[in-house]
Amino acid sequence: MSRSPIFLSLVSSVSLVSLVSLVSLVSLVSLVSLTGCGATVDKVSDVDSGRADVGDTGASKVDSAVDSSARDVGQDATLDVTTVDVTDTGDETVAPLSFGEPCGESLGLSFRAGLQFSGSVSFIHDKPGGGGRERVSISAPIFPKVLTMYAGEGSAYPTTDVDRAKLAHDSALTFCFLLGDCGSTHPTIKTKPPITIDDIKTNYDEVAACSYDKYTAKPYWIPQLVSDVDICAAELGSGWRLITEDDLSHVAATDFDLVRTTLTSTSGGSFYFALSVYVRAKDGSIAIGQLDPSASPRVAAFPKGTVLKNHYEGGLALRCIKMADSP
Repeated sequence: MSRSPIFLSLVSSVSLVSLVSLVSLVSLVSLVSLTGCGATVDKVSDVDSGRADVGDTGASKVDSAVDSSARDVGQDATLDVTTVDVTDTGDETVAPLSFGEPCGESLGLSFRAGLQFSGSVSFIHDKPGGGGRERVSISAPIFPKVLTMYAGEGSAYPTTDVDRAKLAHDSALTFCFLLGDCGSTHPTIKTKPPITIDDIKTNYDEVAACSYDKYTAKPYWIPQLVSDVDICAAELGSGWRLITEDDLSHVAATDFDLVRTTLTSTSGGSFYFALSVYVRAKDGSIAIGQLDPSASPRVAAFPKGTVLKNHYEGGLALRCIKMADSP
């Protein structure tokens, strides 16, 4: 029996609507299935593009894992957390847009003096001699893997720049590396936004514990190695350097107070909170500096008889410093 054109058109329209409805239903079921299995889907386009994060069920799980080979190829490998929303009730100060903390900070967003996501302690002060304001960041300690470093001390101390740089890099453990590396064994480490001030303090405490638990890290650097190799720039990036005697002479008492208060307000008590640091003295030698406001003298030579090519167990932290103009 022949069908009229109107009838055929109606049948085609109904079929098309049914097909579209079926596809929509399948897509909806798929979306519900994904989210029901621990996936995090921010928007429908995440499903369309295959970016649903399936299986991320722990709030303390690292959002972006550090490359497994990062420890071998360089400490510039950092957590991919560039939109951390640090929440607090304190006053906000605009930070320099291009400061470049070692990891995880929302550059150009709110900045608060004190402990940063990257483990640095930061403040803004007037430049020495005038000329505006600057942001100063003092890094978390870079600790050595002592069992690696001990192989290059004393008579085995490297004789070439290349070998000294390799020994320093192979030994160095930065805060940012540990922040990504320690999450599985220290689950209270949090790297997913929003990140609160309390989260940042907890992270610092947990990284401090992990650095010893997992790597037996101690502040037992070889002083000559700290002097010979620019460890700060190599491990933290451009602009970071060893603290100098001049730097300490330009830090106000209130800033020293901030550093001490920030580090002692956390719950930890390990060397990760040390205020005694390596510094470059005015005569170019490697020396002992103090960040404690009450310390005197501020800079002193190593004790008489110290063999600088042997590791030093005086509790000195290798902290680095970076400065940049601030609005």
